[in-house]
Amino acid sequence: MKLGDLVKWIGFPGASGPRGILDKGFGIGIIVAAYDIDGLERYDVAWHDGRIGTRIYPQCLEVVSESR
Repeated sequence: MKLGDLVKWIGFPGASGPRGILDKGFGIGIIVAAYDIDGLERYDVAWHDGRIGTRIYPQCLEVVSESR
């Protein structure tokens, strides 16, 4: 995953997901930042409603469309 990729929240066992995103049937966003935190990849995602999800694990996201 990289900056600008369109991603979908797929979650992980026990995760509730970004508040309100899944309840409304949405879960699409754009990666706006990427981090390496203690050797672990993390991402910030701008969701459809303008909220920003921070430090999301890559296992919780699926790439829908890659940026060029």
